[in-house]
Amino acid sequence: MNTQLQELFKKQASIEKVHFSWEEKQYSFSMYREDALHPEISGNKLRKLAGHFTHYSAGNYSGIVSVGGAFSNHLLALAKACSISNIPLVCIIRDEKPM
Repeated sequence: MNTQLQELFKKQASIEKVHFSWEEKQYSFSMYREDALHPEISGNKLRKLAGHFTHYSAGNYSGIVSVGGAFSNHLLALAKACSISNIPLVCIIRDEKPM
């Protein structure tokens, strides 16, 4: 695993404060922003992939094979992470017919 991907896996999500008004009342809340860590490896995908890439780096593997749905965010995130690390990837896409 290359340094760029290692640094990406170490990043911590930010907490963003949101304030808004609705029906003359003021509201505020804090939002945990894992989606802001990377534009393509978004949400909890970055956290979920970290252990798999650590395992890959410790072994003697020549690439990664993964299965996902036709509209899979997992495959997009994995493809970007493999691209960053120059790891060969084969994606098997399940047949899902749109409704």
